[in-house]
Amino acid sequence: MSTRAKGQSSALRSTIPQKIVSTDLDSYNRSDPFAAMNALRKLFSSLATKPGTRQYKMTPEEHKLSMHLLMIVGPFVCSTPSPGNISRLPVELLDKIAFYVDSKNDVLYFALTCQWIHSAVFSAHFEYRVIKAKIGSVEVWRHIIGNSRLAHNVRRLEIVDERSSESQIIPQRIADTDAKNIGNELDLRAELEKLLVSAIANMDHLQEFKWSCTTSLVSIKSLLPTLHKLPHLRLVDLNDNAMFSSQNENPEEEDEDNSTEEDPALTEMTTVSVHSSCNMKNPQLIYITGLLTDCPNLQNLDIRYMSPGGPIADEFYSTGSWKNLTSLTLNNLRCTAQGHRILAVFFSEHQNLETLHFDSQVAQISALAVHLPLDILPRLKELNGPDPDKAFLENLARIGGEISRVELAGWKEMDDLRKLLDCVPKLTWLDVGNRRTSEYTPNKAVNAFNADDWATLLQRVPEIKTFFGVKLFSPVPTVEKCSILSVSDRSKVKKNKETASRLASRCKKLRRLDHWDDGGSKVIILSREGNEKYQVKRMIQENANPESSIE
Repeated sequence: MSTRAKGQSSALRSTIPQKIVSTDLDSYNRSDPFAAMNALRKLFSSLATKPGTRQYKMTPEEHKLSMHLLMIVGPFVCSTPSPGNISRLPVELLDKIAFYVDSKNDVLYFALTCQWIHSAVFSAHFEYRVIKAKIGSVEVWRHIIGNSRLAHNVRRLEIVDERSSESQIIPQRIADTDAKNIGNELDLRAELEKLLVSAIANMDHLQEFKWSCTTSLVSIKSLLPTLHKLPHLRLVDLNDNAMFSSQNENPEEEDEDNSTEEDPALTEMTTVSVHSSCNMKNPQLIYITGLLTDCPNLQNLDIRYMSPGGPIADEFYSTGSWKNLTSLTLNNLRCTAQGHRILAVFFSEHQNLETLHFDSQVAQISALAVHLPLDILPRLKELNGPDPDKAFLENLARIGGEISRVELAGWKEMDDLRKLLDCVPKLTWLDVGNRRTSEYTPNKAVNAFNADDWATLLQRVPEIKTFFGVKLFSPVPTVEKCSILSVSDRSKVKKNKETASRLASRCKKLRRLDHWDDGGSKVIILSREGNEKYQVKRMIQENANPESSIE
């Protein structure tokens, strides 16, 4: 063959288009975007190799193929690269991921992602995040003991009394069994205590524990050593009178407690709440103090002894120290005569307190009488104390409809007087006495209220005729000497007339008021006729009616 013939043959072969990718649409899997993307890349690369005028041009079959491949790739394209699809992970990894989700609602949202995750997560995590059962639910505790892997998934445990009407929250796979099937009472108590201790010990990732069993065969005191061994515990809510008992009530339990090793610190504990439900013979804070001693990072503390005659809290105040404490509620705790000093030291060590609800007694003295240094709690935002007048005002409101005369030894705040007057709507005589102040009340605040404030206050009792205890008028010479009054005296007279007019217009029946002179036995009579707004008259007979006691 000649050279010319060979050249013509090679040129002919170069002009024949080569099929780079298959144009059969059915040969591409719609669930494989990577194969479709690879076919698109090859198709676009082949456009540059076409000869002549067909370069960078697609045939109708190639155009249809490119559109088909783009439809396969499109649903898998996103704006940011994805590290991988979590739904393709094995069950073991999904179980490990769900283990670190503490909230029950978050576990539910995670399980609802897809059917695969739901089947791997729901039954083992969602149903075990919160367990609420009666103390006699024997099958629940046996199930927790026999399934350590599932016990690790419990984050909140609530134990309620057998008599409680609250609904239980237990996994569906557990068939509840009544504790009465165990045997006699002694066997029941020993078996329940053993089951509870073992079940709680298996919940090594428990974060919240709530106990509401006031009349239970199992005492909360037998569970305290087990709670001390839960390193992730954050919240403890105990409603049991046994927490206020003394160690001498059961010497055997006391010996067992003394023989145990030192409890580890609960570094993650932030909230402790202890309540009682009835009165006890000799309440103490021994068990509460022992629990709180191992909580160095405590933030919220709530101790409430509901009945009168609370426990002595001197040791609690002198030993308790939590630098991160922000909320404190103490109800019905007592102190000895040294309580003033103990409380001052206690509050000085808790500078981060923001909320304080304090209702305690110091040597039979109300908490309102406890004086603390200024700025002892610089971050305090909410303060709530006892209200000693609450019971008195409630009783007065029931019988105060017919009371016409009230004499007070003294008063502190005008709000207290408002509450009092609301209980006696038919009052005609009111003597508020002297205003009582403390070392924290400025002297200028004693007479800080003007005539408008008092007139507004007296409007609450429209039948008022006599009002003593507050000097609303300025001292001026007698009216007969008005012609020689100085400029300052004339200003006082004018102000007195304005005060009298204001009182007379707002209090229609008010007539008799205090004089500015304490020792003169004089009163001020409001005048509603003529130009004189008020008159100064001398009292003849003390504690008599205004019409017969003045001249």
